[in-house]
Amino acid sequence: MFKDERGITLVELLAVLAILFIILLLVGSTHIFGQRQYFEQTETIDHQGDVRLIMSQLTTDVRKVTVNEGATTSDSGGVFTLTLGANTYTHQGTTIKRNGVILSEHISTFEWLTNEAANEIKIVSVPDDKGKQTSLQTMLYFRR
Repeated sequence: MFKDERGITLVELLAVLAILFIILLLVGSTHIFGQRQYFEQTETIDHQGDVRLIMSQLTTDVRKVTVNEGATTSDSGGVFTLTLGANTYTHQGTTIKRNGVILSEHISTFEWLTNEAANEIKIVSVPDDKGKQTSLQTMLYFRR
C-alpha cells in the first residue's frame, strides 16, 4: 500500500555533493588568495622596515660624529665600506652590515655621496615579487 519514502535518491545526493564542491572551491580559492596577499605584503613591509632601520642607524651615527672625525668611504671588489667614527658599514651584494652585524640582506643600492656642505645617502631595497623597490634618500650634515 504505502511505499517507504525515507532517505534520499542518488540524484539528490549528487546535487548536494556538487553544491558542496562549488562552495568548497570558492572558500578554498578565497583562502589561497588571502594567503598570497599576506605573503606579498609581508615581503614589502620587511623591505620597507630594513631600509628605514638602516637609515635610522646611519642618521644616529652621523649625529655622533664631528667634522674632524668625518666619514671615510672605500669601494673595492664589489664591497662598499663607510666608516663613521667607530662604526663601519659594509655593503656587499645585497647585504649591509654594521660593525660586522647584518642589518639587512635585501638592499640593492647603498650610496654615500659627499660634497662640501652635506652628505647624501640613498638606500634602495631589492625588488619584491611584483618588482617594486623601496627607497629612502636624505641629506646629512656633520656637527661642527
